[in-house]
Amino acid sequence: MEVTGLSGKTLSSYHLGFILGPCINAAGRIDSADEALMLLLEKDEEDARERAVHLRDLNESRKAMTEKALEAATELAGREDYVNQKVLVLFVPDCHESVAGIVAGKVRERFNRPAFILCRAHTPDGRDCLKGSGRSIEAYNMFEGMSLVGDVFLQFGGHSQAAGLSILPERLEEFRQRINEGCSLTEEELQSVVKIDMELPFYYVNLNLARELELLEPVGTGNEAPLFAARNITVSDMWVCGKSRNVLKCRLSDGKERRDGVYFGEAEVFMDYVNQKAGEPLSMVYSISVNEYRGEMSPQITIRHFR
Repeated sequence: MEVTGLSGKTLSSYHLGFILGPCINAAGRIDSADEALMLLLEKDEEDARERAVHLRDLNESRKAMTEKALEAATELAGREDYVNQKVLVLFVPDCHESVAGIVAGKVRERFNRPAFILCRAHTPDGRDCLKGSGRSIEAYNMFEGMSLVGDVFLQFGGHSQAAGLSILPERLEEFRQRINEGCSLTEEELQSVVKIDMELPFYYVNLNLARELELLEPVGTGNEAPLFAARNITVSDMWVCGKSRNVLKCRLSDGKERRDGVYFGEAEVFMDYVNQKAGEPLSMVYSISVNEYRGEMSPQITIRHFR
């Protein structure tokens, strides 16, 4: 908690899932899981702090690797020869095997299509192969789709929404072609759908409501955070922050009330989009949380979707 700046804060499921957990998990991804185990077993405080710093640094490396691979995968998915493919099978040579699943999930979110990310690897007996991870959309059973072409893989496994595989390099194009030929997704199923709980003007967004919503935690798959919608929103006082420049903070107004807002993701893309629209109001989907700054608590709107 000290080395990630969480000392003195009340831990939430967000802190566990997106700050502390990834630091512990990063050891097994790009070094050895022993590193995390040794921190948890350490009895000397100074040695524990050094180990914690090492895990934090490993996680920063993991994030940088993920961003680099995601950029390459996104560029590849946007090429003309991939536009009409319902299942994206992307070979990203420099992607680290341990982050392929994370990248596949982000590509799936961006393009709303099932996505496989493959990278260079070796079989146990030393042969060159490709290994990869897949992440699916709700309408597509990924494991069933892979089972239809199971003879193309060295190994594969998974379930409806996620899978892993290894394959010989010379069979990559065959895999890409056959899994798309066997895909029955319709254009309607490939449309991104955002389900909201209700339309909620900013008047109702206060600290008391944010506190009540905390009672629903931990949120995630199977217990999604409530999502609200608002129309005719103007955005002002935008600035980008964060080491990776992936956080945008701003002020939001619905014409009657103003609230602090934050957007996580491609922050500069969001800013450019708003500036290009020259003050046109946004429709947006948002969630509500408690923001703590210098001991002061306030309600915060997290922008999830916008147009």
